[in-house]
Amino acid sequence: MNKYKVNSGWLTVILLSVIPFILWIFAPKADVPFANFQNSLISFGEIFGLVGLVMFSITLILASRLKFLEPLFGGLNRIYEKHNILGQISFILLLFHPLLLLPRYASNIKETSSFLFFSGLWARNFGIIALWMMIILIILTLYLRPKYNLWKNIHKFFGVALFFGALHVYFIPGYVMNNPILKIYILIFAVAGIVAFLYRSVFARFVIKTYGYIVEDIKKMSDDIMEITLRPASKSVDFNAGQFIFISFEQEGFSSESHPFSISSSPSERYLKITVKKLGDYTADLYSRLRIGTFARVEGPFGMFSYARSKNSNQIWIAGGIGITPFISFIKDLTIKKIDYSVQLFYCVEDEHEAVYLDLLNSLSLKSNNKLKIIPFYFQEKGYINVNYLKNNIDNLSRKEIFICAPPRMIQELKTDFMESSISKSLIHSEEFNF
Repeated sequence: MNKYKVNSGWLTVILLSVIPFILWIFAPKADVPFANFQNSLISFGEIFGLVGLVMFSITLILASRLKFLEPLFGGLNRIYEKHNILGQISFILLLFHPLLLLPRYASNIKETSSFLFFSGLWARNFGIIALWMMIILIILTLYLRPKYNLWKNIHKFFGVALFFGALHVYFIPGYVMNNPILKIYILIFAVAGIVAFLYRSVFARFVIKTYGYIVEDIKKMSDDIMEITLRPASKSVDFNAGQFIFISFEQEGFSSESHPFSISSSPSERYLKITVKKLGDYTADLYSRLRIGTFARVEGPFGMFSYARSKNSNQIWIAGGIGITPFISFIKDLTIKKIDYSVQLFYCVEDEHEAVYLDLLNSLSLKSNNKLKIIPFYFQEKGYINVNYLKNNIDNLSRKEIFICAPPRMIQELKTDFMESSISKSLIHSEEFNF
């Protein structure tokens, strides 16, 4: 994967966020910026408001799952990482925006209370509504940690907060109204953010392309893992090995929200296969109550986790638990295409009872003419896998491409371990669901 291209998404976000500051410098102002301590506070307050609003708009755009954004960031999981970072930064900037403006508008407690709460000036009230909405929503989502369904519904109100924030910036008397370029720039991003919010949260069912599937088979592989086979109701989704999809199962009593699952079938198979492990209320519900014949709505595919993106055919694959699913798709794809790859797959699970795909992997390995080696790794026997273990079992580790799909904590620990061992970051590829 081209690292420069991946970084271009983040660099573009930074540039777009800085432009309001540059435009602010040239905007006509009543006071001289940074002339004294009070003017400095006010200047920072104005800058924080403009940059914060643009960042907040970009946050909503990133959350809309637009396909063209994936190559710029290196996959949807990394887009959501940037979405989370930008969301927190924009919240801090917008929170400090009114506080830093207090020296201009409030000289006593009474004026301070009227400035931070409702007053007779509606342009200011729009900003107050947006600020308090953001504070409440951030507290609910980051600190109270509601269930996934409620969390997603709460997120939908961030678009409303942006709407009121945009009204505030657009109608408040001052430098924005006096600078047409800055005014248009802010308007473009506010409208783009609101449109992205409406696209994903309000009109998604009508404007986003989905594929209809029917639950064809359910295979209980262990006490907490099952494999679901999905038959296309009409047209099937085209995907690459290693990608994932969002699925909502339209069965009575199930949430209508879609959830991400990696595909374990190969792109050449007509049926889709996903593997589900009981990790929360929704997946536990699926395991115990999903019925054959249930209609499923599929959106996607997403993700750029693929063995084919590397020119190096000597690869190490590390799967942690349910993270084995994209690798199964990899192996099936390699077997069908008969591509000349040399792969060592470390299948990391708690014990042999959790290695539900080991028999399938071993049978696929036999067909590979020793090009695919399966190494089961049991945490109960050996502890957690680390670089020292890999170095002792792999020749020339630093010259091989490394692919990891596992729980986020395991991925981060392995990445840190690899880089501390002078293994280039460019050789390490990962897929984790942080959304």
